[in-house]
Amino acid sequence: MSKSVKRPFQGLLRTVFFSGLILSFLISVPLAVFSVLSVIRSAPQKEGAGAPADPWAKSRWEFDALMAGNADPDQLDRTIGHIEKKAEGIEARLSVLKRRRELSKRAPRFTGNYRNAALKAADAFPYSQPLAALAAAALIRNAPITGALTEELEKRTALLRDASFSPLVLGIRILMGDLHDPGKARASSRLESLFSAAFPLVLDSMPADEAEELVTDFAILDILAGDTQGAASRIINAGTEEHTPDFLRFAAEYYYDFGDPLRAAGMFSRLEGEDALIREADALWLAGYREAAENIWKIIVSPAAPDGADSPTPADPSLPSERGMENASSDDAVFRSLYNLAGGADGKEAAAWLERLWLYTAGGTGGRIMDGDTVRFGIIRYTRLLPGSSALAVLEDPALRAYPLLDLELLRRREDFWGPDRITGETWLLLGRHPDARELYRWAAWYFNLQRKYDETSRLVETAESRGIREPWLLLHQGIYLLAEGNLDRAEEALRSVPEDAAWQSAANLGLIMEARRSPQAAISFYETAAAVMEKSAVEPPAPGAFPKEAARLQLRIAGCFRILGRGEESRRVLEYARDLDPENITVQMELRNIESAAPPQAGY
Repeated sequence: MSKSVKRPFQGLLRTVFFSGLILSFLISVPLAVFSVLSVIRSAPQKEGAGAPADPWAKSRWEFDALMAGNADPDQLDRTIGHIEKKAEGIEARLSVLKRRRELSKRAPRFTGNYRNAALKAADAFPYSQPLAALAAAALIRNAPITGALTEELEKRTALLRDASFSPLVLGIRILMGDLHDPGKARASSRLESLFSAAFPLVLDSMPADEAEELVTDFAILDILAGDTQGAASRIINAGTEEHTPDFLRFAAEYYYDFGDPLRAAGMFSRLEGEDALIREADALWLAGYREAAENIWKIIVSPAAPDGADSPTPADPSLPSERGMENASSDDAVFRSLYNLAGGADGKEAAAWLERLWLYTAGGTGGRIMDGDTVRFGIIRYTRLLPGSSALAVLEDPALRAYPLLDLELLRRREDFWGPDRITGETWLLLGRHPDARELYRWAAWYFNLQRKYDETSRLVETAESRGIREPWLLLHQGIYLLAEGNLDRAEEALRSVPEDAAWQSAANLGLIMEARRSPQAAISFYETAAAVMEKSAVEPPAPGAFPKEAARLQLRIAGCFRILGRGEESRRVLEYARDLDPENITVQMELRNIESAAPPQAGY
């Protein structure tokens, strides 16, 4: 595979959101106008070689004859002006406007006359939808959408309620910016009805590739509204013929994200390029076909076969091949494949795949290739599988110090050799080297509070705020150090500002504040909220196993509050639950023994 293969957009909703939709409706606007004009009756045909007897019909016949004879545009403009003065009724005005439109196409300098005539006709018959539609279409013809024009368009389009005008109205609403925010677009009942009415009308009149762009944009709107089944219906109804690569990729990403990875894999397999091949492997892995996925990743990282040879066999991960790295697929494809192979392996095999990733960045292509999270996370995972001294040998490479997370990983490895005071000083140096890396501030706040260095936490919060960092974790750590200082009111204010589902620690610390204020019932409520948030954030195994020790500590606090309230039996049940969560918690075991020793002896034997 060539390194120059162009990779299409990756993942659902990663394109510029409405680019396809706006382009499609810019095409649909003139189509809608043509459909309006199709209701206008054609000029009476001449009978034999003579003109019609009716004066009104005769004047139009004469104008059409001049048009057919390529008469001077100025003469045509004067002639249609005379005809316009005699026009009575809606059909007569439509007939005149049809001819003015044709004249403006032949001689664009008369576009203004056509626009003025359309507006004049629409004002003369304010309840006519066809005239209002022509006036609106004339307004946007070769004209920028300004504030004054927006008001005029609002006035004209408000009248257009017939479904046949939906494509025109929807196109105008897009040009006016109504769909700039997709959330607002879905919230508008007017736009919702326009979508439903305009979709089939516009779709049938478009080339296949433009229709697929429109299907994609409507499906995205459905997804944003939570209607994934509606999106699926649009994708399925797009037909079974050959699709454009962009539409096929969108459909594949949809099925990958919404529960049909095997179908997604089939669609990815119909696309060209390394990215599609890797996404096919991702989908196969998710669908349970792990061996097939691994075979794809191994082929990508295997040595290229010489001319006339069979396809390359999967490489032995324990034997990195320098020649294979030099001739492998594009750098990003190799990185992602090696990382994925390591993710599906254990122990030494995982370390071997990650070692290949590290060697690739260090040598195989003649220089370092550190762009992308896959590489950096792969190196971090690799060093965590190595003994301390070997990990330090990798992380101390000066080239890695430019990357915040790798620089942090080196500092964390040195915790085993340096004391908290030196780590604190080195943390500030780390932040100085990477002043814009927000993730480092978060780790520093956690470390300072863990070491009870609350003065450092206070200083960190001030520094972060001065650099424009405003995130929930910052308020959390601010609340923690204020609580440690005994400033309960300010601590409560900071902790209550943290979104409820952002961190279980905020609710747990609010529970501590309630306990300090001798409000055990309120404390229980906060502790239970913290336990619920913790449970929701648990991944493997199911809740609350992701944080067993922390969960047990929360239950211990709840049990203490129940005891203060005189609800001993509830306190016992909570302690037993805490013991199940963390059997090694000595405090829980002691509390249970105290309850058992304080219980009155049972009567009898």
